[in-house]
Amino acid sequence: MAIVTLNSTSVLKGQTIELRLEHKRCSEFSQLQVEIFDCGVLNPSSKLGFGREPNIMSPNVCAIDVDTQHLSSGLYEIKYLRLHNGDADHIYLDIVGGREYDRTFLEIVENSDDIRKPDAIRKEVSLREQEIERQFMIPVDARIDSSVPSSKHTVFVFIRDVLLGTPIRFDRFQVFSTRDGIPARDSHDAINSFLARMTRTNIEFAYNQEIDIQSRRASPVCVVHFPAIEANSMEDAREFCLEQAKAVVLALALARDAGGSIFDVVVIDQSTGQSRKFTNQVSYVGNLLTGSLAGESASVITNSVNEILGDPMSAFLTEQYKDARREQNEEFQYIRFWQILELMADQENFDPKELLVGFNGEEIKNDSDQHLTSKGSVNIVFRLFKEAGIGSTEQTWRNVNVWFACRSAVAHYGALSEYQRLDRPKVREWALVAVKAREENNGQDMYLNSLRWMTRLLIMKRLAPRSDKA
Repeated sequence: MAIVTLNSTSVLKGQTIELRLEHKRCSEFSQLQVEIFDCGVLNPSSKLGFGREPNIMSPNVCAIDVDTQHLSSGLYEIKYLRLHNGDADHIYLDIVGGREYDRTFLEIVENSDDIRKPDAIRKEVSLREQEIERQFMIPVDARIDSSVPSSKHTVFVFIRDVLLGTPIRFDRFQVFSTRDGIPARDSHDAINSFLARMTRTNIEFAYNQEIDIQSRRASPVCVVHFPAIEANSMEDAREFCLEQAKAVVLALALARDAGGSIFDVVVIDQSTGQSRKFTNQVSYVGNLLTGSLAGESASVITNSVNEILGDPMSAFLTEQYKDARREQNEEFQYIRFWQILELMADQENFDPKELLVGFNGEEIKNDSDQHLTSKGSVNIVFRLFKEAGIGSTEQTWRNVNVWFACRSAVAHYGALSEYQRLDRPKVREWALVAVKAREENNGQDMYLNSLRWMTRLLIMKRLAPRSDKA
């Protein structure tokens, strides 16, 4: 166990306070990293993170100053600490609040009259968290007919192929990792069964712990938990929760850059204890990092879910993005992502007679020095990015032309390697740019990566709150 103390727990904004860590391994490390989260809110998140060489007070005690000038007034928690020796050394020790040391709170106030004692701060945090929990447990009314009997249900919707490190709460449900994955035992046994029944090879592959661990990591599972659903039947509860969970899957497809899918739903009748498992018959594609730096922003995902539930076109576009990310043939992804961009550009209804201009207002011309207009796939997709303020004239014009050329080669001839069969010389030239770039990068397709990323940015911008779209 560790002991974390602050010399002041309620301070004026901008005041420097001292944080002391008492731990038997303090003297083994040269750096101390501190992460401060807000607290008493639905989804606590990091508001201040920093690290430096601490002051060694004794072999087991080190101290570090916390500058509060970058924190707004409110309640905070010293969420976790990390002892380490710098970037060159991968040895570190994580010390987590509420696990290795008692939860430690900090309050930032604007006026000295508002400074409070630690017990008052702790009590307010507790009351806020209790209220959040109370609101969370209020049943959601999913009844189709209020005149017939109903009961409360607990529902778990399981999602495969999404690696989630941070639990996220919504008003009446939450999503979190199961800290496990789906093993490959079934497919392994199916192969052995086939070899035994339908071949004379006398081959049988052993299923060992290493295979089990690798397969679970390749197909991580998270769960959407609905604590209280008032419904007329288990089937109704399932249908209601599935709709909500599908929006979560789509939001996570963007936030985690992953293509998850729902595979099972468990419904429990709270009054009788009866339970049912509904199966949705259907390698991890996505970001292997977790946490806020990897896109797990609760506010972003919450806003995305709300927009997806409220706008059918946003739901459709995000569904298309998810399907594109799950496309196994990478070159086919050029077709899928370009279709998304074309659809979004078509929706803008650009005047085809308007001149095409760059990010700084400069007119775009072709090789014959003729002014281009907002007409044609390449031009309207370029304008889509320009109007969204994503990119720059030279780079975006280059990207859009290369993407279109690659899409054309794959769509018309099945592979980028067939680009020489394209009719228009200029399109062939742009396709060659991608071919050479891939050769120079040892097979890595930088233009496909940029196409994925820029399409994702556009959809996320569409799903953002209105105040963030300006």
